[in-house]
Amino acid sequence: DHIEIVKTRDSSFHGTDLNDRLEQLGVTHLLLCGLSTHSCINQTASDAFAHDFHVGIATDAVISENPELAAAMLDFLRTEMRQPLLGQSEAREFLGGSEPGTAG
Repeated sequence: DHIEIVKTRDSSFHGTDLNDRLEQLGVTHLLLCGLSTHSCINQTASDAFAHDFHVGIATDAVISENPELAAAMLDFLRTEMRQPLLGQSEAREFLGGSEPGTAG
């Protein structure tokens, strides 16, 4: 199963029912990947932290048109929000050792 969220702002939580849907599913860990590390990933990660999720950032699966700002934002998320920056094998471990496409 999967859920689909249509977001209209940088954060996937803003103006959506993502938090409620994740809580209903019993999700506690989020592994973030996507575009615009310095804006969308940063905002979603910060909001996830505020909602008490354990968040990891899949560094092999994020990109930004502003690499310097992205690096600063990733450092902020790592140090201030205690969100690990994870390579592929670390990301699997973070999600409970599940293989891609399976629940962790």
